[in-house]
Amino acid sequence: MSSTPHRALVLLPLALCGLCVAGTAAADPPQGPAPDTTRVPVRVVEVAGGRAYVQPGARAGVRRGDVAIIARRRYRVVAASASTAIVAPLDGRAPRTGSRGVVHASARAGEEEGEPLPLPRRLAAFRGQWPEATRPAEAQTPEHVPLGAPAEVRGRTRVALSLGGQALVPVSGDREPIGRAELRARLHAEPLSAAPLSLDADVAAQLWLAADLDARRGAGSRPALHVRELQAAYGRSTMAAAGRLRHAARGLGALDGLRVQVAPVDGLTAAAFGGLVPDPLDSSPGSGAARFGAEVAYEDASAALRPRGALTAHASRFDGQLDERRLAGQLDLFPGRSRVGGHFELSLFDADNPWGAPEQQLTAAGADTSLRFGAVEVGGRFDMQHPERSLWLASFLPPEWLCVPRAGAAIDALDECAASSAIYTGQLDVGLHLERSAITIGGSLRASGGGDLEQRALFANLRVLQLIGALRLDLGALATDGTLLRSVALPLALGVPLLALDLDLSLRYRPALLQYQTGGDAFLQHTAGLGLWMAAAPTVQLGLDADLTTGSEVDLAVVQLLTTWRP
Repeated sequence: MSSTPHRALVLLPLALCGLCVAGTAAADPPQGPAPDTTRVPVRVVEVAGGRAYVQPGARAGVRRGDVAIIARRRYRVVAASASTAIVAPLDGRAPRTGSRGVVHASARAGEEEGEPLPLPRRLAAFRGQWPEATRPAEAQTPEHVPLGAPAEVRGRTRVALSLGGQALVPVSGDREPIGRAELRARLHAEPLSAAPLSLDADVAAQLWLAADLDARRGAGSRPALHVRELQAAYGRSTMAAAGRLRHAARGLGALDGLRVQVAPVDGLTAAAFGGLVPDPLDSSPGSGAARFGAEVAYEDASAALRPRGALTAHASRFDGQLDERRLAGQLDLFPGRSRVGGHFELSLFDADNPWGAPEQQLTAAGADTSLRFGAVEVGGRFDMQHPERSLWLASFLPPEWLCVPRAGAAIDALDECAASSAIYTGQLDVGLHLERSAITIGGSLRASGGGDLEQRALFANLRVLQLIGALRLDLGALATDGTLLRSVALPLALGVPLLALDLDLSLRYRPALLQYQTGGDAFLQHTAGLGLWMAAAPTVQLGLDADLTTGSEVDLAVVQLLTTWRP
């Protein structure tokens, strides 16, 4: 045998001793435990957040700052309670749950106090740390569609066809029933995709039915064809529209003519209009009166108060002379969820006008508001209105429609009107809107300028949704006292949606106690009715309303039916 194997056998025990020393050095702390430590066996019961929870704890002598050896790795005790201690790895690796080891517990007496927490940072130190969140609606830019301007509505062709009818059927007496059927078509079309051309129409065919129709008054107000709108428009904010205009301007009715509008800046529009006024009874094209004027309007939906206002100056000609000359204005503000609005109308008259009115007169003025404070809503309204005074209207209507008569007098001519013909109306109401209920109470006063006519009213209404299941309740009370009549009424209504909300049924009942101020006993009047609404198909809706009123003066049934198809 050579000397080399023999030398290896001699060195083998030394090599094994070296490995044992190296293994011991790896298992113990570099400096080794202090001489006054005690070895406490521990077991890892939980690992979370990179730290290990071991048992036992302080009762076995484990203190914060002690050294733990678990699975041949070195840890330091960072906290200890009576039964548990927390160890943190020095090399970033936490032991596994269930691992065992020892803690070299020092001989310190008593419970070791923890390190004091650092003082909290001042709130000012966090200012500007997080940018203010952007609400989703602020990043959206929907196109604003102003109210009252159907020619500016964009979209594809929209059609709505409706078939409706009303019938008044006396239940007692010898009066004949009367009914009306109407087939109505509404259209908005933009036929050219490359040009802002739009067409709008609202036309209805009417059929009146009664055995004594020819003998009834008002034959001129029952036309076979009623045209509410029939116009063509080109443009959007800057536009021109011609034909039967539904509104010549804000606050003005229909006009057969032309309206031209420009928008020099965003939100501001200026318009001029002119044409013939349709017949007020049957809406047929008229030739007796012409109206012309100008309008300036402003609306800013992005401002804090969302202002919307208009100023309109217009005049009319009838029978070869100037007739109506008026300046009208209106303004609405929307602070938060509230609304504040006002309007006025100033009229100019000839010095020798048949009503005896001054040459300049404020013929209409008013203000109304709806203020919301959380669940509370406060509403108020005041209006002053003179009767419509126009030579053109006087050719159609009797004198009493154009002014208030003197006390105890019947008007046979316009010069028999009362000195003050204005009617004043005021109303105040307060409402509480909760999640499933709402209650409103209020009162109103209506009086003529001369004090000859008055009407006072107090009212209260309660609505409760989901009273029992989907059942809703409407309950009210109304008391009125006026120059002609006093009454007390208690309306009640119950409603419920059926068939997955495609059908809604409501029943109502209204007893009323009435008495004329001229004398006579009070009498009771009952009104019972039902309402039915149904979505027969996604494009078809049906509505039915029927009421029966009975009392010492009237026994009448009123039935209304409406079917609408929107293809």
